[in-house]
Amino acid sequence: LYIKRKSTNQINKFDSFNIIQKLFIGTTTNPTLGSINVKLAFYRYSILMTILFNSLVINESLKNAVNINLYFVAGLQIIYALDKLVFEYNLLTSFYLQKERDGYWNIMQQFLQPIINFLPIQILLSNNLPVNYIIISISSIIFLFGFICQRYSDFTKYQHEVNSISVYRPSTARIIVDGFWSYVRYPNYLGTMIVHLALILPVIEPNLSSLQASWPVLLYPLYYIVTLSHKCVRISTLSCLQYGNTWDRQYTVKWNLIPKIF
Repeated sequence: LYIKRKSTNQINKFDSFNIIQKLFIGTTTNPTLGSINVKLAFYRYSILMTILFNSLVINESLKNAVNINLYFVAGLQIIYALDKLVFEYNLLTSFYLQKERDGYWNIMQQFLQPIINFLPIQILLSNNLPVNYIIISISSIIFLFGFICQRYSDFTKYQHEVNSISVYRPSTARIIVDGFWSYVRYPNYLGTMIVHLALILPVIEPNLSSLQASWPVLLYPLYYIVTLSHKCVRISTLSCLQYGNTWDRQYTVKWNLIPKIF
C-alpha cells in the first residue's frame, strides 16, 4: 500500500516521516486494491474469523461433556461479532474509517484480534472449570450493560452525523452532548472495554491455583483497554489540532472514559 501510494505522488504531507514511520503508521486513510476497500476487508476478516473460531469450538465441544462456561463465552463473542456485521454502516461515522490511516500497525491489529479474542476460549479448553451460575449471571449483566453502552453510543453518533443533529459550535466542531455522551467523551469505547471485561469473569476463579493457570486471559481485556485508551488520546489530540482549544473548552464533559480519573 505504501508503494502504491508513493507511485501516485500523494504523500507529500508525510515527507517528514521516514520509511519506517510511513509503513507503520500508514500514509492513506482508505486504501483500495482495485474495488476492494482494504480497511473494510481487514475489519470483516477480523469479525468473521472470530465467529468461525468460536463456532468451530462450540461444534467440537458438543461431542464431549457439556461445558457451560465455554458455550457462554463463545456464544457471547459470536453475538457481539454478529452485531458488528449487522451494524457495519455505523463505521461511516467512525474514527477508524474516516481518519485513521491504514499502516502496518492497523493491519496487524485486525489480524491479531481473532487470536486475542480466542484467549478466554483457550483457557476454558485447557482447564475444566466448575460452573458458577452466580458469576455467569453477573457476567451477563455486565456484558449487557457494556453492549448497550457501545451500541447505543454508536447509534447516537451515527444519527447525529447523518441527520445533522449535532451541536455545532463556533469552531465548526460537531459535538454530541446527550445520552451516554453526556457522561464521558467516548462511551462507545468504554462499552467495548466493559464487554470484554465481562467475558473473562467465568474464566477466573478467586483462588491462587486458578489464577496461576488462567492469568493469560487478562491479556484479552488488557489489549482492548490499552488500544482504545490510546485511540481516545489520539482522537482528542487530532480534534484539538483541528478545532483548537475551543473544542476542548466547549465539550460538556472533560473525561474520556472514566469520570474524575481519565
